[in-house]
Amino acid sequence: RTLFLRALFISSLSIIIFIKSKATDIDTYKRYFFTEGGLIEWTQVLVLLFSIYVGILIVNDLKIKNLTSNIYLIYTFIIGLLSFITLEELAWGQIIFQWQTPEGFLKLNAQGQTTFHNINFFQNILDECFLFVSLVMFLFVYFSPSILYLMKRNCKQKNRISPGILLPPSYSLTLFAGTLFISFFVANPFFPNLIINRDQEWAELLLYLGIFISLLRTYVLLESSNSNK
Repeated sequence: RTLFLRALFISSLSIIIFIKSKATDIDTYKRYFFTEGGLIEWTQVLVLLFSIYVGILIVNDLKIKNLTSNIYLIYTFIIGLLSFITLEELAWGQIIFQWQTPEGFLKLNAQGQTTFHNINFFQNILDECFLFVSLVMFLFVYFSPSILYLMKRNCKQKNRISPGILLPPSYSLTLFAGTLFISFFVANPFFPNLIINRDQEWAELLLYLGIFISLLRTYVLLESSNSNK
């Protein structure tokens, strides 16, 4: 799995670099991938929707297992957060229904959309905030073996499942590392001709894929523990 994700990441990166090098200009590259409601944006939304669905299945399984409320609340929070991100990606439906941006948002929003993350204040620090999130996620996955050790030491028998089921798999580290790599060079444009601001969309996609894979693994392992009883 680790080799597969590494190969997938390297292949995807190679394709991006190839397309970027063959594009007649950077605007052509942007139009191909990053138009509103375009290829990358809809892929992100689909991955997020699948993640939300899997998260709901996990919460249902946790209810069946009567696990501690803290675990249940964590996954409920994850579902709520992913739902909020999905609505932000869709501009709360504006991309689908094409309504006019309310006057209040039009004055405050850098992109003239019905979104919170593009409000002028957040827009100015958006790259740095995403870099911070990328770093936190990368470190969380990187140190997950240590976290698992601590969880096992404090694990109560009544949980009846291995704490490792609840943590992201080590093989997803490649995706989170890719997210961190791209977001770092977007926030710090040392190579502006190689990585542009809009490449942040690729970093977001890798982050969502990493979250989806982590949730899917948790669900599969929960189901397996059900069937073994």
